[in-house]
Amino acid sequence: MAVSEDDDDCVEIMLIEDMAFFLLSLRDAVSTAIAKGAIEDVELDKYLNVGQLEKILETFVVGVDEETGLPFLTEEAYSELVDEVSALFLGCCLSKLAAADLVDTAWCDERNQQVFWVKERS
Repeated sequence: MAVSEDDDDCVEIMLIEDMAFFLLSLRDAVSTAIAKGAIEDVELDKYLNVGQLEKILETFVVGVDEETGLPFLTEEAYSELVDEVSALFLGCCLSKLAAADLVDTAWCDERNQQVFWVKERS
């Protein structure tokens, strides 16, 4: 990923030179931040695969650089992308814990979202 400054708007943009490397690095950084290394890299495809990440990235790409033909993100779009991938990764982790019967889950009408809590052990 190359970083450059758009002289017209003084906006820093990030050109994505190697899509697969960018997405795998993003997934690794998010998983490390959330799971603190508890999930091995070889297991990460079970949580988020590159195809899923590409679909998510498409909604955050701001444009394509005219000179290089590479897609680019602004700092703001990159920050939003990280937030989106983080939320999705965390949701996948919680779903896997619920499927393994390690946490309980239910839909909360008041919050209009799924909620999770640690199971009581007897």
